[in-house]
Amino acid sequence: MTSDAGTAPPPPAAGEAATFEAFSRAVQARFDAVVAADGHLFEVDAPDLGPLFLEHLPAERRPYHTCSCCLTFLRRFGSLVTVTKNGGIASALWSPDTVPDLYRPAVTAMMGAVTGAPIRSAFLASGETWGRPTAGGFPHFSLAVPETRRYGGIVVTARQAMAARREDFRTLSHALDVFDRRVVAQALTLLRAEALYRSEKVIGPAEFLLRLHDEVPRKAGPKRDAILWRAVANAPPGFCTPRGGMIGTLLADIAEGRDFATVKARFAAKMHPLAYQRPQAAPRAGTIAQAERLFAQLGLEPALRRRYAHLDEIPTIWRPRHGAAPAEATASHTASGIFGGLKARQAAVPEAVLDMPAQTVTWSKFARDVLPDAQRMWVFTAERMTFCGLVTAVNPDAPPLLQWDRPEARNPVSWYIYVNGSTPTRWRLPEGAWVPVTGATLLPVLWSGADRYRHHRTGAVLILDGAQDDAASGLCLFPEFLRSDLHGVRAVIEAYSKAHRIEGVEEGTANGLLVGQDGDHRIRVESAIGTATYRIDRWE
Repeated sequence: MTSDAGTAPPPPAAGEAATFEAFSRAVQARFDAVVAADGHLFEVDAPDLGPLFLEHLPAERRPYHTCSCCLTFLRRFGSLVTVTKNGGIASALWSPDTVPDLYRPAVTAMMGAVTGAPIRSAFLASGETWGRPTAGGFPHFSLAVPETRRYGGIVVTARQAMAARREDFRTLSHALDVFDRRVVAQALTLLRAEALYRSEKVIGPAEFLLRLHDEVPRKAGPKRDAILWRAVANAPPGFCTPRGGMIGTLLADIAEGRDFATVKARFAAKMHPLAYQRPQAAPRAGTIAQAERLFAQLGLEPALRRRYAHLDEIPTIWRPRHGAAPAEATASHTASGIFGGLKARQAAVPEAVLDMPAQTVTWSKFARDVLPDAQRMWVFTAERMTFCGLVTAVNPDAPPLLQWDRPEARNPVSWYIYVNGSTPTRWRLPEGAWVPVTGATLLPVLWSGADRYRHHRTGAVLILDGAQDDAASGLCLFPEFLRSDLHGVRAVIEAYSKAHRIEGVEEGTANGLLVGQDGDHRIRVESAIGTATYRIDRWE
């Protein structure tokens, strides 16, 4: 550290350079420990720390420490803090117990100024290093930033993202004032009881609001603000703006005293799959131009090509045993050759023991008690069922397009069903027959854990031998599946999706029956001790 004010700085005292480097290491260690324990950073409305730092140094050492690099660092990064669960504020950089004696008074003063100031914003910044480690041959304040704390947004800058977080704080604070705990608790009761259509879409925001009502002090003040800021930093996209989403509509209806029948009907109408988050008009020219720029910026064009998934490329929770043939072998009607269009006779379906009536179970019980011992399974095809297609990216190296597809854990698989179900014949399956199950998997959104994307439906797919959609139209890139930074151009993506088709219909071997939510599905299971039939009517 040295002066750059135009005059030569005084020479450093003996060992002072080493002392400053020890100080810098202590600041880095403090920062590393803080971000490892919590991760989210905030900046407080503290005074400029540069003068405070110099004021608490010995007078003879102040000229040596007066440099624009270090003072700029203190001004930009010195006021960073973290927030504990109960609203306590801790400096992200300053801890007097770990620094050399020379700097302890200054660090104590800066820590006091920072922890006593109100939070101004969540803090985001890119770059591997904050500050300038060296300049002019001297060391300066700087931080090596772990990858988890670097802002990596492409669509908006770090400053724009910080502005959005400030708006989130404002709207969330207002929502807590408008919708009291009683209203939120009543809404959550309806959602948890599954009394409302597609309740899984908004149960997460409702739980988030109720938890905040229980954690946030009613009285305005620094502690309330700190807890709210922590909530904003940890919230999934959309949770901080309840008044602009479906949870806000539900809360408003309850707050206005509407009867249950009206609340239920209004909620169902707005949550209909053909209406929820779906653009109701063609995109404007300006939005199309915006989408062009955005997709070019993100390199997303290759991700738009979609194809049907193959059984061998999805994670399964069950596969047939006891010599059962895999899907690629049994789906012989897709084979080439003169007689490739003929399907070989399947093995006979064993009868259930003593014609016992089907046992009605939840999917959770079926998965826990039946699947582990199941050797083979069949599904009985009724007139109309929730048949499901699994779709993935044609280009596996294309950037993530879906919410649950992340660079560090790729998962480009999505799914689709028809709103009122579909017929077996649409999927090239016989009606009123027992169709072999070639595998079982959870919905793709559950592959990384049940709690990560709770706003999507839960469900499992029983992969059916030969199931292929004969009349699929569009790419099934639904707006509610897309990553949040594409929200502004969802109308363009929807229009594009409708105008293109999923590839690889004939090669798709991972389609089947969606179970666990809607319908009453009959499954016959063969185990080592016999055969039984089950009805799966709900998830749990």
